[in-house]
Amino acid sequence: MAGVAEIMCKYGAGDKVLQLEQFDTMGFHEYYGVTELFKDLQSLIKRAEYIQTNYDKIVIHDYSEFKLNFPKSKVILVFHGSKLRGLNEKELETVKDYPCYVTTSDLFDILPFAKHLPAPVDSDLYFGKLVVIRHSDQNPTAENCLDFTFEEWKTIYEKLMGGFEDLDDNEEESEEEYVDPENLTQQGYEKDGFVVEDGEVAFNTGDSDEEEEEWIPSNNEDTDDSLEGTEEEEDHEDTSDKNEENNDCSEENDEENDEDPETDSSMPSLISGSDNELQEESYEY
Repeated sequence: MAGVAEIMCKYGAGDKVLQLEQFDTMGFHEYYGVTELFKDLQSLIKRAEYIQTNYDKIVIHDYSEFKLNFPKSKVILVFHGSKLRGLNEKELETVKDYPCYVTTSDLFDILPFAKHLPAPVDSDLYFGKLVVIRHSDQNPTAENCLDFTFEEWKTIYEKLMGGFEDLDDNEEESEEEYVDPENLTQQGYEKDGFVVEDGEVAFNTGDSDEEEEEWIPSNNEDTDDSLEGTEEEEDHEDTSDKNEENNDCSEENDEENDEDPETDSSMPSLISGSDNELQEESYEY
C-alpha cells in the first residue's frame, strides 16, 4: 500500500510483493523491482497460494479477508487505516487470533491489542557523482553490461527526473502578451492608465472651477412667478392691440366726417361740450 511493502522488502522484511495494477499508480514496481502486478484479484491470490510454500511469513496489508487462504501460522496482518475503519465487529473478532500491526496510533481505538509499526520512509539521499550502468540481468556483471546511445540516455534521464518541459519549444508570443518596453514602468508594470510612473499623478488644484460654465436653468424649470409674468405680458399685448384698433377706427371716422359735411349736421348729439373734449382727447398722443 503506497509503496510500504516495497520499502519493507528493500530493508530486509521480505523480497517479493504481489499487487494489483490499479493500486500501483506511482510506479513502485519499476522503481524497487520487487513487485509482481496483476490485473485481477483472482490471479493474485492464485499466484500467492502457489509461492507461499517458499516463504515463512505472508504479510497481508489491509485485506484481512484473504487470511484463510494461507496457513494461519504464516499470516501477519498490517492495517493502514481506511480498510480497518470499515470492518464490523464480527470481522474484527476474526483477526484477534492473528498478529496485527497498525501504522498509525489512532487505530489502537479499533484494535487495542495490535502493535505499532510506523510506515517506513525511504530516505536514501545521494550526493556527488553517480554511475548509471545498463545491463541485461537484474544483477549487473561485466558480462551482461550493455551500451546505450546518447538519445537513449536522454530518454532515461528525463524519466528519472520526472520529465521536463521545454519552454522555448516553438512558442510564439501573441500580440496580447507582448508589451512595448517604452510602455513599462521602472518596476515592470504596463502603463495602462491605472498604473503610472511616479510623478505622473495629476492632482486637482482647484483651477478647474474657473473653467466650469455658469448654471442656466432650462425652459422646463420655470417657476410660478415666471408663469404669472408671462400671463401679464400676454394681457398687456392684448390691450395694446385693442388700443391700436380703436385708434385706427377713430382715424377712419374722422376721414369720413371730413368728406361728408351733412353727417355732422345730422348728429347733433355728438357735438356737445363734454363729448367734444373726449373726442379731441382721443386724437392726442
